[in-house]
Amino acid sequence: MLALPHAATLENYTIDKVLGAGGFGITYLAFHKVTGAPCAIKEYFPRSASIRGQNGSVWISDKKNESQFNHGLQRFWEEAENLARFRHPNIVKVLQRIVANGTAYIVLEYIEGMSLEQWAIQATERPSQGDLDDFLAGLLDALETIHRAQLLHRDIAPRNILLRNGTPVLIDFGSARILDPSKDMTTILTPGYAPYEQYPPLGQKQGPWTDIYGLSASVYRTLTRKPPADAITRKITNDSYYVPLAGQFGTEYRRQFLESLDWGLKLNASDRPQTVGAWRSALFRGRS
Repeated sequence: MLALPHAATLENYTIDKVLGAGGFGITYLAFHKVTGAPCAIKEYFPRSASIRGQNGSVWISDKKNESQFNHGLQRFWEEAENLARFRHPNIVKVLQRIVANGTAYIVLEYIEGMSLEQWAIQATERPSQGDLDDFLAGLLDALETIHRAQLLHRDIAPRNILLRNGTPVLIDFGSARILDPSKDMTTILTPGYAPYEQYPPLGQKQGPWTDIYGLSASVYRTLTRKPPADAITRKITNDSYYVPLAGQFGTEYRRQFLESLDWGLKLNASDRPQTVGAWRSALFRGRS
């Protein structure tokens, strides 16, 4: 048994079903026992270092995995603490943090809606310029809020953007890190959406330009139906695999808008916008 079963309880919540699972955790749909309100609960459960007991408890699978388990648990709590700082319509909200079953849980607002990735797969036509402007306005403000708090998301990709009645909400801050040049950044990335500086063993400085790349690549995906080539491929082929957006769509989108997305997808970090503010000014220039 990897996941908690249906009807298992966690303090004031009752587990309904699994929403998703990965190498480091499981996300459940749950309901508050009193109000009946839905929520999403993330459980720290690293598969490589954990086993599940019959009563739902989580145990470290082997003494040699103890350090790995505890390090990941610390990172899990950091994610909860980072997210709990924000109250923004385009950032998922933390409702509660729970310690139980030998592990930890983050209770999040439940966002009913598909991810940007699911939307891109199902869409029969491209979004309009107006739709893209509205979509980006909220996310850019969310990113500025995150960066102002000296944090980076570091895993912006279509699967980590949920659409709540058309409003984009940024989720999954498991890769978020404090902007501290004195500390190494761990390697957690999504190929196609991660810039070159995130790949090991480069050790290049990450900053707002790192998240700008991820958001640019996500918009690229919605326009072209595929993400850009991964950054390593772009590097070793002298960027011959990248097809600029400017020039692909005629007058369907503002030329300056497309050029700004290409700017956000520059291979070298120093060639990209260094702040969300600078990028926003370019993206929306000429907006009617």
